[in-house]
Amino acid sequence: MISYNDALNVLQETALQIPVREQELPLLKCAGFVLSRDVFGSEDVPHFHNSAMDGFAIRASASVGASAVNPLRFPVQAFIAAGDVPAPVQRLDGAVEIMTGAVMPAGALDAVVRVEDVEVVEEGGKKVIVIRKPVQAAENVRAQGSDFRAGELVAKAGVVVDPEHLMAFASLGISSLWVRKPLKVALLSTGKELTPVGSPRTNPAQIWNSSGPYLASNLKQMGCEVVDFGVMEDDPEAFSSAVRRGLNDGVDVFLSTGAVSMGKHDFVVEALEKLGAKVRFHKAAIRPGKPICFAEFSGKEAAFFGLPGNPVSTAVGLRFFVVPFLRARMGIGPDSGLKAALRQDIKKPEGLRCFYKGAVALGPDGAKVEVLSGQGSYVLSSLLQANCWVELPEAGSQLPGGSSVNIFPLECSFRKGISS
Repeated sequence: MISYNDALNVLQETALQIPVREQELPLLKCAGFVLSRDVFGSEDVPHFHNSAMDGFAIRASASVGASAVNPLRFPVQAFIAAGDVPAPVQRLDGAVEIMTGAVMPAGALDAVVRVEDVEVVEEGGKKVIVIRKPVQAAENVRAQGSDFRAGELVAKAGVVVDPEHLMAFASLGISSLWVRKPLKVALLSTGKELTPVGSPRTNPAQIWNSSGPYLASNLKQMGCEVVDFGVMEDDPEAFSSAVRRGLNDGVDVFLSTGAVSMGKHDFVVEALEKLGAKVRFHKAAIRPGKPICFAEFSGKEAAFFGLPGNPVSTAVGLRFFVVPFLRARMGIGPDSGLKAALRQDIKKPEGLRCFYKGAVALGPDGAKVEVLSGQGSYVLSSLLQANCWVELPEAGSQLPGGSSVNIFPLECSFRKGISS
């Protein structure tokens, strides 16, 4: 039986040995993909000095001494809107009316007085502004390159592209990105007791396949291409045939549920070995989900996870074994979770890393987490009330309330809300 940390090391080592597969995509198709190459600025942003306010561009040094008792006047000599190419200014003692985002006029006009800080008057049929306080050089001016500089690193490989990245990249004029190709993940649900949701039960001893939809949904959210081989009875030949088909179709990762323990119908590990897979570990010192196994098809650059059949064990196997492996394959860094204080004393089995359903709340004293009742590996009702997983270390059989533990928010945590 392998320790959890040793299992993670095996997963990381295996994932990093597989060559990167990448593709170049148009920018608008890149949301949710993982960058396979660093992205550098193609130009300065902004690529010209521009006004941060609607107002009037003036020479800052000409405003020295302006006050309520010594108002200074500046004749307005031009108008610049965003998108205009300004002509050179003729008078350095004058002002140019300018709109937000407009190019600062070439020359010595180096500051902008906000429109609300001036008095506009007419003298001799011409517009004049009156200011009663000085401005500093560069005041209300967005300097060229103050956001991004040409050639600087904007985003590193391994970043998941989100809408904020798209906005930043578009501001730089970047029209395409190199991203990781999606991983193809195959699902195999084993057990004659399972019935696909939407199909009729053929006998009263059958249960609905709840793990399949859960796995597929999570994997799609991670950007994986999911291939569902459906439910198969406890038939090693049917199982092996499905795996061979997946290998020929370029499946990167297989996830099976069930048939990995020590029962009469637990055939997965033996079947994998007959298929030529190298079983890296079988059974991990965790709860729930101890019977988990991991194997690799080195010639095919494919990996296999055998997850226990109970739904919560399946969920733990996905989150704490499959997800770290997929993140490593996609070039995303590890997720070390967050810290929270236990609300109550917790008993746990000595020597096992435990992943329990929890509810975390944020308050003036920081994050506090409650380990929920109903931790059975078949109990889904408490999973609906959870907003995180609570990780408890191997050492010890009890943790006192107030102990600091790692928590891992569920995908839905922010939709459910983390409140006090």
